[in-house]
Amino acid sequence: MTRKIILLSVILAGALISCNSGHLIKDEAYREAVLNDYEVRKNRLPSVSGNIFDIAPGIKDTKLREAAQFMAAYMPLNDIADCDPYFIITGAGLALNTRTEMPWGKKIPDDIFLHFVLPLRVNNENLDSFRIVCYD
Repeated sequence: MTRKIILLSVILAGALISCNSGHLIKDEAYREAVLNDYEVRKNRLPSVSGNIFDIAPGIKDTKLREAAQFMAAYMPLNDIADCDPYFIITGAGLALNTRTEMPWGKKIPDDIFLHFVLPLRVNNENLDSFRIVCYD
């Protein structure tokens, strides 16, 4: 648990430094649709203390919060059930940091980033800690 807290602190600190206070999802109508989908899913799933739906709204950084909410709204249900929410948030923070810090990051269109870079996996890929291991 201590390792998770330290890792999350480092990732969140990086996200806070590298992300400005703007929105991750720039289109206001799309941002509202994502938040609506997030709320619908949150209300349909059993309430479990400490899940991604409990933690995401408290994230201070706007982009990281929107990334976590986007992931929770659209990731496979089994990932929500099986993944530690801090693993999800750490993956989101690393994706955001990479987008900001890498020269090619800003060239990725928002829709491609949201649907193919931000998610922990696409389709049937295995869940792993590739981002955490390879970030440096």
